[in-house]
Amino acid sequence: MQMSSDETAPRFESLDEIQTWVLSSLLQDGSPVTSRGMPTLELFPISFTLTHPRRRCITNPERRWNLPLAIGEFCWHATGSKDLRFIEYYAPRWKEFTDGIEIIGSCYGHHIFGRKDGQPSQWERLVRLLRAERHSRRAVLQLFETQIGLDADTKDAPCTCSIQFMIRDDRLHAIVYMRSNDVIWGLPYDVFLFTMLQELLALELDTDLGSYFHLVGSLHLYKRHFELAKRIVFV
Repeated sequence: MQMSSDETAPRFESLDEIQTWVLSSLLQDGSPVTSRGMPTLELFPISFTLTHPRRRCITNPERRWNLPLAIGEFCWHATGSKDLRFIEYYAPRWKEFTDGIEIIGSCYGHHIFGRKDGQPSQWERLVRLLRAERHSRRAVLQLFETQIGLDADTKDAPCTCSIQFMIRDDRLHAIVYMRSNDVIWGLPYDVFLFTMLQELLALELDTDLGSYFHLVGSLHLYKRHFELAKRIVFV
């Protein structure tokens, strides 16, 4: 029996709907898991589809989601920066993920847009590939570096492993795989960033925007956020 992606993952029209579903699922069915000394509720593995990627902003008043922070993080990544001082202006918590003045693992924009030894960036090569072969299955951005991510002592193991883009029916779809995703601090800003990159690429390729697919190994809610999660769900 053939099964389409539409049948394997719940579909939602907005990030608000996703947030409510994810938090409800975690509070009801999440398994208790303690990682790095911090208790969580966890679902694994899990996936969902956002059918309207432009509906990427959280409007639930209890969440107090920060649009300037989301835009600031996108701009930081879009410049290819790994400078802590840039992103620290919008989110001081980034200091917790570095021992110095640079973000080494989670600087996704640096991995995507940065050039090494004068060679084209991942982004440039990806655009070139999809222009040459519109239906390519090889348009994948790699973000997880094992030298960093598998170091037990690192503070900055990238949560995102890869982003794949596929053009089907003249629409650009994005498929993101994350090894780990915190629902409160991470998920709303991650989806905002990746759907912005999806839209940016669609503009470069002159194609319509398709769906956004999000796959996570460990989707979790920290104990410190249990009460906030309940307020968001039952607002």
